[in-house]
Amino acid sequence: MKELTDTQLGYLAGIVDGEGTISIRTRKPKRGRFSPEYYPFLEVGNTNLRLIARLHSWLGGRVHLQRRRRLLPNSKPIYAWRIEARKAVPVLRALLPFLLLKRQQALLALELYDTGIWQRGRRSFLMPPVELARRQALCDAVGQLNRRGCVKEVQICDG
Repeated sequence: MKELTDTQLGYLAGIVDGEGTISIRTRKPKRGRFSPEYYPFLEVGNTNLRLIARLHSWLGGRVHLQRRRRLLPNSKPIYAWRIEARKAVPVLRALLPFLLLKRQQALLALELYDTGIWQRGRRSFLMPPVELARRQALCDAVGQLNRRGCVKEVQICDG
C-alpha cells in the first residue's frame, strides 16, 4: 500500500462506504487442514474501470470483471477491486478513521485479525472450539450488518 494523504484516504473511505463491502469470509478446510479459515475481505465494484485502477494502484489487491446473473441490453460491465486476508488489514486500519457507514464492519474484521490465533506457515492446525465460535460470531455479526433492508443492532459477546 502506498503512503496516502488524509484527503486520499477520505476519498477512498467514501468509495468503500458507498460502493464497497467489508466482510469476513470463510473457507472450508482443504485436504490436510483441520479448521476452517476466517479472513477479512474488502471489495469495491463499479462500472468505471479508472476508479478500480486507482484503487489497485494506491492499495494493491486484485482487479477482476464481475459476472452478472442477468445481463440487460444496455448494461455496462462491472469491474471489482478486492483485497483480502492479511493484505486487507493495513488498508482497513488506514481507512478506519474516515469510514462512516462501514466502520463497524471494519472494526469487527480488524478484531478478527487482532485478537485471533493466526497460523504460521502453510498448514492449519486444529483450532480450539472457543476460538472457532468467536470467529463465527464475528462473521455472523458482519453478515448481519451487511444484510439488505433494516438491520437490528448486533451484539458480540466475549467468549
